[in-house]
Amino acid sequence: LAMRDLGAVARAHLGRWLGRLVADEPAAILLEDLHWADPESLELVAELATRLRHGHLLVVGLARPELAERCPDWFDASLPGVQIDLRPLSTEASAALVREIFQRVDGVPDGLVDLIVERSDGNPFFVEELIKMLTDEGVIRTDAPDGRWTIEADRLDRSWVPATITGVLQARLDSLAPAERHALQSGAGVGGVLWDDASSALA
Repeated sequence: LAMRDLGAVARAHLGRWLGRLVADEPAAILLEDLHWADPESLELVAELATRLRHGHLLVVGLARPELAERCPDWFDASLPGVQIDLRPLSTEASAALVREIFQRVDGVPDGLVDLIVERSDGNPFFVEELIKMLTDEGVIRTDAPDGRWTIEADRLDRSWVPATITGVLQARLDSLAPAERHALQSGAGVGGVLWDDASSALA
């Protein structure tokens, strides 16, 4: 078979297999980072969702806003589904998230909460990474025997708290020892799951 024909046969088999799977029992497919998907993959997802719209199938796709900008037709009315836009957290919700993370701290300084909320700009991932960075820098201590956390407010310098998620991640990487940074660089070429042998070979 030609490569194009092989792809068509594979798609047909996949559709039939999923159709039998969801005829009587429910199934769910979770697809992450759809904004990186190629047009053929997006076409396949839309085709399966349309073809199996009467089966017990739930397809959940996560994507950044640029997917809608790159492929606006993918969200037209012909695709069975609902688009849910996740907006940034409000100031109140961000503060509540910070205090929830700090639930092991007795008396969280309002200034620290305000700083994290201000810098994170409603991004919950940014909130978590900022707190991890502050832990790396010794502002937040999590090593008490009783499991409580403490805040070393005198170690906090607002000027070195990054205002972007990239800045936070870079600051955390810069704080690592050279050997740890090199291991991460090697692992970045492998992917989300890293084996010791692969890291050694790349090193």
